[in-house]
Amino acid sequence: MPDPQVRRADVADVDALARCHLACWREAYAGLMPADVLEARTADLDGRRERWSSALEGTSRTYVAVIDCEVVGFASAGAPRDEDLAHVVELHAFYIRARLYGSGLADRLSEPAIGEQAAYLWVLATNPRALAYYRKIGFTADGHTKTDEGFGDAIVMRMVRVARHK
Repeated sequence: MPDPQVRRADVADVDALARCHLACWREAYAGLMPADVLEARTADLDGRRERWSSALEGTSRTYVAVIDCEVVGFASAGAPRDEDLAHVVELHAFYIRARLYGSGLADRLSEPAIGEQAAYLWVLATNPRALAYYRKIGFTADGHTKTDEGFGDAIVMRMVRVARHK
């Protein structure tokens, strides 16, 4: 398999990014939430395209990993949505295709998106793979949780990381 190219996303990536996002949800969340909820959540390609179009025209920093013209992963960071963490960047979305789990691609995507700076994210509390990776790169749970209605009332937890110095 060729080595993925990691680069900043642009509006020309909207369709490929939306397709990758939905495919990653199907792979990452299968068995972690009700199948009917996952099916409904991943059925709206046009809606996902619209969201990515808005994000890429806005202030988000989104990086894609591409193999043979296919987006196989992405990391998107930007302005924080939580008032109590208004001073740090939020990692809004971070996914790679399952066939690339363990390949090192996650590190290659997280570096340009958040680098060494202080950051936070929300993650499905029952997703052991994601939790393990976020811990590996310095995130810890801060005790905040909420119900995510979009994922069938799943519980998500907030993880934070202080700035790291090399």
